[in-house]
Order: sequence, then C-alpha cells, then structure tokens
Amino acid sequence: MKYIYQNKHEADAALIICMDFRFYVACLDYVKNIMGLDFDLVTMAGSQKNIAEGNELWQATLKTIQNVCVKMHHIKKIVVLAHQDCGAYGGSKNFAGSAEEEQKYRDDLAKAKKCLRQEFSELEIIVGYCRIVDGEYDFSITAE
Repeated sequence: MKYIYQNKHEADAALIICMDFRFYVACLDYVKNIMGLDFDLVTMAGSQKNIAEGNELWQATLKTIQNVCVKMHHIKKIVVLAHQDCGAYGGSKNFAGSAEEEQKYRDDLAKAKKCLRQEFSELEIIVGYCRIVDGEYDFSITAE
C-alpha cells in the first residue's frame, strides 16, 4: 500500500464514531470515499451519547480533539456518526420500534452538535445516522 501523505500533516476533520465492529468500517468508508474527507479517527462506544451527556469519557476525549485534531492537524470539521442498534443504549431491543430508536439517536446527535458548537465554534459540525435498510448501510447526514 502506497503512503500518500508525504507532504501533508493536516486533516480535514475529526470523525467521532462508535467502536462497534458492525458499523465502523462502513462509517470510515463513507466519510473517506463519499464525503471525501481525510480525518483523525476518534472512537468510543455510543459516541454521541457520551458527548450529549458530557461524561468523563467525553471530557478526556475532548482534550485529545483540542490538542491533536485542532492544534496539530488543523481540522476544519467534526463529523459525528451514530448507528442503529447501539449497545450503549441497550441495543434496538430497548426501544418500542425503529422510529423511536432513530429519534433517540437523532435527539442525542442534536445535543452533541450543540455541545460541539460550544466547544468548537470555528469548526463545521456535521452529524449523521447509519441504519441498515434491505441489508445495506444507509447514511443520512445533517451539515450546517
């Protein structure tokens, strides 16, 4: 595999996603190949949930984003992707149906976006949701 970043030390974005093995490869592919972004990768179980709650895991991760992604790699965007059947919420079985589940994730994405906007007012904040439709990954993205 050829190294293509010989003269580049800046990333377009920080990508914050869940670590779930069923979704992270699709998320990486989507952001790299569909959105066309080079990114620093930040993973934590239930990513948007942690941001929305402002918990300890998020506070530690926030420092990394500030010190590495922003200061060293000069990112211009933060992308947060949630996914269906997230274990941090107890999985799909914890919801009455797919509409309720998706709404909860979207509500937390909106809270996460607001939190990120407060911390990183100079950056574009993009949030999105990945679900499975007819055996395929389906992404819906909300940009500013």
